[in-house]
Parts: sequence; C-alpha cells; structure tokens
Amino acid sequence: MTDAEWAVLEGEARAVMAELVQVTGRPMVHDLRATFDAINYVTRYGIEWRACRWTSRRTRPYTPSSCGGPRRGLPERLAGRLRGRLRIMAGRGELPTAGCIDSQTVKAAETVGAAACGYDAGKKIKGQERHIAVDTLGLLLCVTVTAASVQDRDGAYPLLARLREKFSTIALVWADGGYAGRLLTWARDVLHLTVTIVKRSDDVRGFVVLPRRWVAERSFAWLTRYRRLVRVYERKPEHHEALIWWATVHQMTRRLTRELAGQPPPGRWADPPPLADLFSPDRRGKVLELLAAQPWRAWKAAELAAILGIENVNSAWAKAGARIGGHTSTQWNAGARIRRSEIRPGDLIFFAHDPTRPATIHHVGIAVDATRMVHAPSTGSTVRISTWAGAPYRERRFIGAVRPSA
Repeated sequence: MTDAEWAVLEGEARAVMAELVQVTGRPMVHDLRATFDAINYVTRYGIEWRACRWTSRRTRPYTPSSCGGPRRGLPERLAGRLRGRLRIMAGRGELPTAGCIDSQTVKAAETVGAAACGYDAGKKIKGQERHIAVDTLGLLLCVTVTAASVQDRDGAYPLLARLREKFSTIALVWADGGYAGRLLTWARDVLHLTVTIVKRSDDVRGFVVLPRRWVAERSFAWLTRYRRLVRVYERKPEHHEALIWWATVHQMTRRLTRELAGQPPPGRWADPPPLADLFSPDRRGKVLELLAAQPWRAWKAAELAAILGIENVNSAWAKAGARIGGHTSTQWNAGARIRRSEIRPGDLIFFAHDPTRPATIHHVGIAVDATRMVHAPSTGSTVRISTWAGAPYRERRFIGAVRPSA
C-alpha cells in the first residue's frame, strides 16, 4: 500500500474502528498500517497468513478473515464508506437506487470441509458459489457464499433480503435468466424490489455484451485478480465473504486515490506509442499511414473513422473525390483496371472464387504496396495489414486491381 493510498484509507479505518471498538483497556499494540498491509498482501498474492512477513507470534492468531471480520463487519463498513465517496465523485448519489446480481462458482481447496462444499452440475465444479450484488458502477453492495450445489435462484433469496436490509433506496435489480420464476414475485411482494431479467437472445452466437449484466461480470473479473479468491481456502463461508470484502476495500482505495490525484487508471500493458504525424493530403492516404505506422495494432473501422473525423472508412474516398460504393461489384467498376505491376498504394485489390468470373468476387483490400494490403478478413473483424502476394490462398483467387477515379 502506497503512502497516498494509506492517506485515503487511514481516516476511514480509524473512524470505523472507533464505531466498532469501545476503548476501555490499553491502546492498540500493533501498527495499523502494517496490519492492513499484511491483509492486503495475503489477499492479493494468496499466501498463508503465517507466511506473511508482517506477522509475528502475537499477530498470527488474527487472520484476515477474523480481523474485524464477519462478526464486526470492519471490511464491509470500510467498503461502504469508500463506496459512498466514489459514487459522489462519479456524480451519483451516495446511496444506490439500482443494482445487478449474479453468481460465480469457484473450486474449493482440500482445507474446505465437505459440509460447506457442493457440486455444480452445470459447470462441473466442486466447491462454493459466490452470490454478489453490485451497483451500476460495479461496486460491491452485498455478498453471500453458499455451496456450489445451491441454485442461483435459491441463493438469491438471502442475498436480496440482505440487500433490502442494508439499502432501502434500491428499487430495481437486474439479473440473468437463471433467476426467473417465483423469485421475481417474492421480491416484489415481500421486499418491494423489481427484479428485471435480461435474457440472451437465442439467435445470437458467440460473445455478446448484454445490457446491465456485464457490470456484475466485470466485478467478478476484478475479484479474481486476487489470488486468494481464485480458489476457496477458508473453512467457513463467512470467512471467505470477509476476504472478498477486504479485496473490495483494496480496489476502492486504489480507485479513490487515483480519482483524488486526477490520474487515469494504469494500463495493463505499456501504453502504445503516439500516432504518427499524418502528411498525406487526402484522407485515403491518412488511413494508410495510420495502418502502416502501427501494423501490430488491430484497428477497427469505427475507430479509424473517429480519428479521421469521417462517418465511415468508405466516405474517406468520397471526400477525396473517388466514389467507390459499398459493395464489391460496385467497387470493381469504380475506376480503371490496372496491371499487377502497376499497383500502388490506395488501389483496390479484388479476389474471387473463380478468377475468370467477376460475379464471384468475395473480398477486396486496399493496396499498401505491391505485396501488402489493408483489409478486414471477415465482416465485423478488425482491420489489419496482410501480405497477399505469394500467399497461395490469395494468389489462386486474385482477379485484378482497380484504381478509383474521381
């Protein structure tokens, strides 16, 4: 924990501890920051508490799960105070009015007893299941841990009850199709909560970002960055809940520190180099310069359009005076046919299933030079630079090249 992060957390921690602990005996013996550093170290890197270099014989009995943990609710109270500050800085109210629920099944280690474990037949995992409720920013509101054999709908009953108990302002909760059924009626009649099911369309294939549901999925991704939470090691579910809250406190502290300092979130990898200066007089040349400057980068057509200030990539040719159309048959007749030896940057290169029949043209690329082209391999894929000259698949289907005319 950095000095800036501790400066943010120290005041909140001491205020919460003053609410929980009545000082009637001797003052605190152990350093508060060292204790929090040890807890964060164990949660982040997944080591045993006894192996932590901050601990000693006196502090070993106080594990992260029991140190102000499930009974007193120290990490949960800390997360609540930090959450309120983050929401206010984001322009929201301190208390949320809507949330999202979801569950995640996690494998259990051999230290977890059989009574606390279960088997998830759908995911084929033996372990425990986390049920979380987050706000619209993805900040944790409530969490319960059950055996993996508990259905999502059954695990949502105590979760929603705890959510209503702690947040009387929440009126709407989003969930996936696994929560449909009698849970919706029970939540409406008993808790006065509206649970809206966000279903996935049966016609969609592959990964699709679903409205509202992705917020809870992202929160699970944040939690699984902590090695101690990748697998369940705690013998009691409430101890695992406490570790989830400690991870949440660490996340919120780092986020709040960045917000107060006005710093953007750090990238997972090194930042890409700055864009090259664009010297081409027309927008068509600027597109080629951008792609050639960073060939490793997967540009999207919409991203290029936003950088160049155009509606779409095709309109770059229109503003340069060339009308090429949006279909391969139209583009094939958009200019003069040229020989392969005359290809220069900006020319259109066409490929067909039958090189003798223009009606079978199925793909088009923009020449970077005599051997490479800019293209999207399939509809919806990212734009990239590929070498087509000498590639057997492209050579067999090459039908010709066209130079767009004004």
